Amino acid sequence: VLIPVIVLMFTDLSMLPQTVQWILLAIPYTHSIIASKAAFLGNYAAVIQSIGYITAFTIVVLYIAARIFSTERIITARFTTFSLKNILRKIKNE
Repeated sequence: VLIPVIVLMFTDLSMLPQTVQWILLAIPYTHSIIASKAAFLGNYAAVIQSIGYITAFTIVVLYIAARIFSTERIITARFTTFSLKNILRKIKNE
């Protein structure tokens, strides 16, 4: 959480290398910092985009968590290999 804050506090996101930009933009907390900077500068389109990304990320994470916790695997501690591929396969089959 602190790394995006420190990086974005001292540099502009557009000045960073492309790979670092993509890594930082994948972190949802980065978008809250971008939104606060953009709101201060009057760039409301960036604020709306950041809020949209945070909302979409939250919905996806909540959906995956609900699917995992809706079964009794949590109580019985019977887990298979935990990977995104297995989760998506189970969601597709149901």
